[in-house]
Amino acid sequence: MLIVEQVIVTAGQQVPFEFVLAYDESRIQPCHTYAVQVRVEDGGKLLFISDTVNRVITRAAPSHLDIVVRRN
Repeated sequence: MLIVEQVIVTAGQQVPFEFVLAYDESRIQPCHTYAVQVRVEDGGKLLFISDTVNRVITRAAPSHLDIVVRRN
C-alpha cells in the first residue's frame, strides 16, 4: 500500500538530493513494516533505482536514511 509519493524535479541539479516525506501518521500501523523506494527517471525512462529494502518508521527502523541507487 502506497502511503506517500514525492516527485522531485531536478531542474539540472545533481545528486545528492535531500527530501522529507510528509505522511498521515493515522495511516501507519505499528505492526506493519514500511519501506522507501527511490526511482530516478528522465522523460519516463528509468535511469536509477534503489535495489535494497529501506525500512522506515516502525519496528525500530530509522526515520533518516541515506539511500544508494544503482543504474538500471
